[in-house]
Amino acid sequence: MNCWILQGEERSTKSPLTILYVGHQNGLNFVRRLAFGEALSETYLGRKWLWSAARLSRKLPHTDLLQIIDVPEGAYRRFMHEFGFYVPMWVNGVIDISVAIDRLKKVGNIKEDLRRIRKNSLEYEVTSDSQRIVEFYQTMYLPYIRNVFGDTALLHSLEKLLKMNESVELLLVKRDEEALAGQILIYEGDHVRTREIGVKEGKREYVKAGVMGALYYYGLLHLKERGCSHVSLGESRAWLNDGVLKFKKKWGMELADSSANGFCIRFQRITDGISAFLTANPFITLDNGIIDGAFFADQSCNLTAKDVIRLHRDYYFPGMRKLSIYPLGDNSCNIEIPGELADQVFLNECLLDRIGD
Repeated sequence: MNCWILQGEERSTKSPLTILYVGHQNGLNFVRRLAFGEALSETYLGRKWLWSAARLSRKLPHTDLLQIIDVPEGAYRRFMHEFGFYVPMWVNGVIDISVAIDRLKKVGNIKEDLRRIRKNSLEYEVTSDSQRIVEFYQTMYLPYIRNVFGDTALLHSLEKLLKMNESVELLLVKRDEEALAGQILIYEGDHVRTREIGVKEGKREYVKAGVMGALYYYGLLHLKERGCSHVSLGESRAWLNDGVLKFKKKWGMELADSSANGFCIRFQRITDGISAFLTANPFITLDNGIIDGAFFADQSCNLTAKDVIRLHRDYYFPGMRKLSIYPLGDNSCNIEIPGELADQVFLNECLLDRIGD
């Protein structure tokens, strides 16, 4: 495994932060983007065996490291489960189509999506024409994914997509007969999942016009007409402030499973930089294969019942066993969990038990 030391200012507070990252280049790009502002230095430490890399921090002069190690879940359970958190690289979610359609008139930000669809006269069509799929891939998918994700983008293969042509549909959102955005739907028996998504030339102005909401809205209507009951929404990053994950949440996504690889996150003590990183980046974690959420309360550690209700609304997903609140302060906490949320939100004051070397 490749090993790097990243040193710079934590993105949200500018506090000093040092990360030992072990893994692949794409994961490094993601961690860099997630954690740091522009002031950043990197030192490449070479390649190490995984078991050796996991103990590398003991040999380094940096005593306040945040360790982020790209590791298969099985290896984490075998070698590292005593300490830290395991954050899957990707999580997958499912929508009950009838439930999602029922939410259309009840959820405020979905109603705003519908308003923009009407205001901008957005319509849709569905096609399986291979030439139009190629055009979508080249003029919508590639520019949009590159614009949004930059050097963290993982691009799907056009060749593999075309080989599935008989089971693939392309849903296009249009305005005045001009296609502005599209999404691939893949049918596998009685199961359907969304895959590639894109916006013409990657333009932000089309996103602001409501094309993403239109893709979901018209996709649900189309799939209901086809007799589908559920749709898998594909992979999302397992970080609870991730924009794609939050967008799927508002449509009623339930967490279903996760990728085989993920990040092991460990630290020896809580510095200002580590505290800032954790509070800014709550995440989904796996505990012996069970999906949980992890939210970190800052040093003040005071959360009213209203605060906890807001956290539950923003960060709890169907499919989670619980959303754990980890206080980072040294003093006693004042966190009030309403009785109606007691089976879904949990105050965990044992963070120190998860800190290891």
